[in-house]
Amino acid sequence: MKLARLIAAVDPTVGGVLVFGDRGTGKSTAVRALASLLPFMQTIANCRPGCDPAEERAWCEDCRARAETGKLKTATSPVPVVDLPLGVIEDHVISALDMERALTKSEMLDRFGLSVEVRTPGDLPTRTDVVRRRDAFERDPSGFLEKWAKEDAQTRRRIFAARDLLPTVEMPDSVLGRAVVELFGA
Repeated sequence: MKLARLIAAVDPTVGGVLVFGDRGTGKSTAVRALASLLPFMQTIANCRPGCDPAEERAWCEDCRARAETGKLKTATSPVPVVDLPLGVIEDHVISALDMERALTKSEMLDRFGLSVEVRTPGDLPTRTDVVRRRDAFERDPSGFLEKWAKEDAQTRRRIFAARDLLPTVEMPDSVLGRAVVELFGA
């Protein structure tokens, strides 16, 4: 899961990551943590949905109207993390995707660039560490964030450096061949 979310952070054209698995494995926590590491994004100022100034065809009606009057300004904002209400149904979130088939038979997962199944750690020391860290955060969120700030800053720098290097990456045929075999079999 860590690698998949870093890949998506470096190259958003991957198409997102579907993370599924056992309850209590930190899926939501991992997404929130990654969002805090990402660079601020460009949005249209005072736009409730946060339209991207570079994607005019996807603007909301309000942004289109403001653009016609010349009163469109840009702003930077943090990457949002959306918490869905407990009662939300799959169709509201993923439209025609049949989640049961996607998760049990690995069909239609092509809507996501990457998919990762997360399982509860089987060894006691790892599980204990997870509980200890969660408890430390609950008791003192500011102190916990301060404790990990140096490591977070290092990860943020690595993401930015990888984004800068991405256009120069060349994929040798041997790596492409391995990827094809992994995806489609020999």
